[in-house]
Amino acid sequence: MKQYNIKKMILIVGVNLIFFHGTAFAECNTNFSNSWKNNRYNHINDEIIVDVKTKLTWKRCHEGLSGLNCEIGSPISYNWQEALQVAADSTSSNYSDWRVPNVKELGSLLSHGCFYPSINDVAFPNTSGYFWTSTPTYSDDADEQYYSYSMNFDYNATRPTTDRRTLLHVRLVR
Repeated sequence: MKQYNIKKMILIVGVNLIFFHGTAFAECNTNFSNSWKNNRYNHINDEIIVDVKTKLTWKRCHEGLSGLNCEIGSPISYNWQEALQVAADSTSSNYSDWRVPNVKELGSLLSHGCFYPSINDVAFPNTSGYFWTSTPTYSDDADEQYYSYSMNFDYNATRPTTDRRTLLHVRLVR
């Protein structure tokens, strides 16, 4: 009986490690220096955090999420124009100067040696997927669609040609 319970427990632990490995712990290349350590960020309150290096103030959770670990709610996705309006309308933590970050600002959060997520997940928990930047690009295609930069915090990618009608996540900065 005891041997059966031990085997069962080993199986359960093993399955949990395999299943949660990609979602709960960042995979980091040790050849890269870690400039995204926890002491780089100053937690002002449950909603906002200051990057000591860049002096930028960020919302800890992206739009639609709240709570200490950004576990309350559901992520909301917006097209580019809606994202800019959400930022303009935000009064989070009694500030009214929130905005969508430019490509350089949002890129400062990317942990270049880490994946799943490629961001400090203590400072910015529950961050996954593509996020808008305010930095525009354009296309000379015949359809005259306009594009902007976006960044993916799952696998550390910047995409310069995201159609502005695409629905993506938003993390606000001031």
